[in-house]
This record gives sequence, C-alpha cells and structure tokens, in this order.
Amino acid sequence: MQRTFTKKLYHHNLALKIFPNYSVKYNTAVSPRFFSRQNNTSSTTHIPSLPILKEMAQCAKANGFSSLQDTVIIGVQHILPTTASMFDVIINQFGINPSDIFLTGKFYSSCLPVERYMRQRGIRLMKNKIPRRPGQFEELMHDTVHDMWMLLAEHLKKTKKNKVIIFDEGAHCLESIPKWLSFKYSFTSIEQTRFGLYADSVGTQLFPLIDVACSSAKKRLESPLISKAIIKKIKKILPKLKINPNTVFGVIGNGAIGSAIVEHLLSFGYKVVIYDGNENAFNNIHHRNCLRVDKISGVIAGSNIVFGCTGRDISNGLNILGLVKDEITLISTSSQDVEFKALLKASDKIRFTKSENNTLSYLNLFSDSGAEIRILENGFPINFDKTALSDPADDMELTRGLLFGAFIQAVTVAQKPIDDGATLNSGSHLMLDPWVQQFVARCWLQRQKDDKHYQEKIDCFENIEWIKGNSNGIYKENELLSQSFGREAQKNIPTLR
Repeated sequence: MQRTFTKKLYHHNLALKIFPNYSVKYNTAVSPRFFSRQNNTSSTTHIPSLPILKEMAQCAKANGFSSLQDTVIIGVQHILPTTASMFDVIINQFGINPSDIFLTGKFYSSCLPVERYMRQRGIRLMKNKIPRRPGQFEELMHDTVHDMWMLLAEHLKKTKKNKVIIFDEGAHCLESIPKWLSFKYSFTSIEQTRFGLYADSVGTQLFPLIDVACSSAKKRLESPLISKAIIKKIKKILPKLKINPNTVFGVIGNGAIGSAIVEHLLSFGYKVVIYDGNENAFNNIHHRNCLRVDKISGVIAGSNIVFGCTGRDISNGLNILGLVKDEITLISTSSQDVEFKALLKASDKIRFTKSENNTLSYLNLFSDSGAEIRILENGFPINFDKTALSDPADDMELTRGLLFGAFIQAVTVAQKPIDDGATLNSGSHLMLDPWVQQFVARCWLQRQKDDKHYQEKIDCFENIEWIKGNSNGIYKENELLSQSFGREAQKNIPTLR
C-alpha cells in the first residue's frame, strides 16, 4: 500500500512539471539570477500555414501512409511559431492525439505565446528550467528530458502504444533514453543538428537514426538562411559594441556561418583573424585584411571581438584567462551554450557578473591580467530573441519540410531489437531520403527566383545522385517515400504559396 501510494505521488509530482507558469525560486543573495525567461510576453502569436507540409501529408496519405494511432512523439525543439505549425499538420493530417506528443523547448529560444498555444492544443510541453549559474544549461536540460522520458514511459504503459518517434535537437533525447524502453517498443530518432551528431550515444542506439543535419538540402539551402539571420543580428549589435578603426575581429570555424560572417566583416574593411582545422574551409578566401592562424589560441589572443562558429566547445583545454591581455567580447552563433561551455562551467571558480548595455546582455569576468572578458547573451546563440522574429515562416518552411519528411520516413523504418539470440543488432545511421529532399527543395525553391544562385541550386536538386552523394548516412530505398515524393509525384506539385 505504501509503495503504491509513493509511486502515484511521484508520478503526480512529475506530471505537474508539464503545466505552465513555472518559476524557479532560490535565494538571490546566494545564487544571482543570470538568466531571465521574460522577454516576449505578448498574448498572441500568429501560427503560420506551411503549404509544403500539407502537400507532403496529402502525397503520403495518397500512397498508403495511414493513421498513426499507435505512435507517440518525444522531442526537444525550439518552441517557435513554425514548430507549432509542423505539429499541427502532424495532428490534423495523421490523426495523432496531441496528448501523445511530449516536447521540451529551450529557455533561451522559446516563444511564450507559442508555448501557451501548444499547451492549449493538448501537447505535453514540459516547463523550461532556468539556469541559476553559467554553464548549467546542459545539466538542467538533462534533468528535464529525463523527467519527460519517465512521463512518456508511464503513458506508454497506459495507452498500449508501440511506436516512438524522437525529434531530437542536440541528441538530448537519445542521451537520456531509459535503456529498457528501447527493447520494448519500436523506435526511430531524427537528429536535426550537427552538434547532436557529435554525441557519444550516436551510433550506440539499437534503432535507426535519420540524419537531417547533414542532408544536402539542409547544408546547401538552410545554412545560408541561418547565416542571413545571424548577419542580420550582427548588423544590429555591432553599433552597440566598442568598435574603432583598430578593432580586430576573430572567427573560429569557417564553415557556412563563419565564412558568411567573415565576408560581412571584410566588406566593411575590418581586419579578421580566422581559424579552422579544415584546410578546405579556406578555398574561397583571398583578402588583404584576412589573417589565418593555426590555433584557436591565436584568434583569442589576437582579437577584440570573437565569433564562435564551430558547434563545439572552443574553450575546452584553452587557458582563455591567461591568453586575454586586452578586453574582449565572445559571441556564440552555435547551438545552446556550447562554444564557451568550459569557461562558463568554471563559474564556481571564477566570479561572473551580469550587465546590460544598450539592450545587450553580457556575462563579465576578468582575465589573469585584469582585462575584461564579456560573453554576449550569456554564451547562447545571438540569433534567438524568443519572438517570431527568430522564425520567419518563408525561410523556416524549408527546415520544417525536411523535418516533416524525416518524420514520415521515421514512421516507416521504426524498429525494436530482435531478441532471438542469433541476430546481430545495430542502429543504422540513415540518410534523409533523397526523394524527400528533392520534393521539399523544389517546392521551396519555386519561391526563391530572386536568389542570385537560384539556377545553380535548382540544377543541383534536379540530380538525385548529387543529393545522395552530398548527404550523410546510408541510403535505403523506401517504396512509400519514392512513390509519395518521387518524379511522378512531383509532376503534380502545385505552385505553393
């Protein structure tokens, strides 16, 4: 009797975590509140229509993709208007009950009106936990995702569902999945960020993982959109930073985002110091104000304002406090607070303060020589402001289309381990289906004819072998997907507005 009551009380308390209006209370004299959740508090946010997703759903259903009453979804997503749009289509078109969807957002990007909308819709949206100290984000995310898995496991017992689709953003769900659960139900995981593919758990799972992050459509078409959003943000913040003609900028990571930042800074005549471990990252750079260095420490020591664009912890193993001799500003363009995580996690040894200057938020500390180190937006990516402005529907329809296609693919390949004692089980790393990529790319590119690279992009995505060759993961032919999104299906694509 006592054990049963305790178990019920545990699940009751756990379930409370999905309700809104949650706040973290603590002694501010002991633990200063570095991070605020209150930004966009407007009562409503428009949830846009995404025609590509609706067309994809109709194509899939016309080719036998049936109601998904046996399926549940769990995921980590940025809670933004087009995120709600995507799950609306999943619910409306495929018959998934909103209560079968378990999600958590990220406090630094979640749009509060969208959170309210999704909860009112019936989706099980966990409450964001706000860090008390720098570098605590990953720890709190792990706790939240663990709680979400416990709620999902209890839900699976009650509802007799048998298929679980993971929408992952940073491998948070994959890292925390209860091991026994993956033996009992059919699973597929969708990973949409390259950062998530670095996780140790990737490759150890016993079910398929669909790689959206390194699909050709995401790399070729989405990366410029992210770069555009970051450049737009940089244009706003540069006038508010301490810049003079002698300011030296540093860029660590010269991929799609880093190279766009370099190009923007060089166009204004600034001197830029760049590091990238990949020699091929410098094929198109020739400029008298561009200096390449062979170590990250060279960028830190030689720059006044540094952009981290690697998707990894560039501060790990680096003595930033010893390297910095003059004031420096560190800015992240990557997922969560990864770029300067080791530095942020040293907050128990380093005294941080928080300041705001011209609407910019910083964490401040001092180097060994007394120089001020400012970490902009507390180490989180600068392209999120918790409003719909971070989520332009015309651009994000591409991202949501790829994720939606991955979801349809995930349902068709979900599996649980074979326990016959003879079969060798291993989790496959699957390519996002090239027909899905081509369908989404062609629909989306219809509206991009003013893009100076339009014809080049169209030509690339006309070639299915090029899509395969430029996407990571194993290609496995999937009849439902090829029939739903292949050449014959594309002949009837309307001009989607």
